[in-house]
Amino acid sequence: MKKQMKLLGCVFLLLITSFMTACNDNGQSESYNYISAEDLKARIEAGDVESGKMVMIDSQTEEEFRESHLEGAIATFARPLESDEDFAKLDPALAKLQETDADIIILCPGGGSGATRPFDYFAENGIDEERMLILQDGVSNYVNTFPEDYLTSYISGAELVARLDAGDMDSGELVLIDSQTEEEFQTSHIPGVVATHARPLETDEDFAKLNPALDMINDTDQDIVLVCPGGGSGATRPFDYFVTNGINPHRLRILENGQNSFDSEFPEYVVFDGNN
Repeated sequence: MKKQMKLLGCVFLLLITSFMTACNDNGQSESYNYISAEDLKARIEAGDVESGKMVMIDSQTEEEFRESHLEGAIATFARPLESDEDFAKLDPALAKLQETDADIIILCPGGGSGATRPFDYFAENGIDEERMLILQDGVSNYVNTFPEDYLTSYISGAELVARLDAGDMDSGELVLIDSQTEEEFQTSHIPGVVATHARPLETDEDFAKLNPALDMINDTDQDIVLVCPGGGSGATRPFDYFVTNGINPHRLRILENGQNSFDSEFPEYVVFDGNN
């Protein structure tokens, strides 16, 4: 009996040791290859994407990709990678990988199953594991480590409507900042927006009109949606201005295609010509 107990104890110890060996200190499996945010940034800045030495494959959902992604990454929108249909979304990227011998960086939000599952799928389909690296701790860690490397992100009209219907503006979770000129604003705007009348945002005086809004959002952690007529420079310039002045870019999103498109798609959410 004692021998059996000792044997069971040895087996248990072996299992624990195997488990500890299989995972590193970050809980990430050592059976996969990883690259740190710092090392990836160095390779991006060295021009490895442009030169074809490296390709980045991103499995994030479309919404996750909108919120933050790395420039030059191939979007697959394959997450959560649970069904055959999900994995099929990796096939166009797989075809590209089969045509090159470039290093492969696999991106997902946190460096977990959203990257290990593509890693396994590509390996099962003939891609050399030695070519593949998973971004350690994912895109979320990268953009938090290097916020200056942000890409402008957008919110669709439908997504904005969902947040308005959820009461996010009323609860203070969301603020809309509108750069339209006074005339444009009177023609149409979304109720409750912060009007800056800062367009065309070409002079110091124009940008100074953003400062009251900047002061307001500096004191909160609200999500911020930037509104202009067409979703172009009237929103990207405030985006850049706010980031330059300390606003986390992950809080900022631009209304895709702007106020004019929103007017057409969701007129019931718009004030026209100064009237409800």
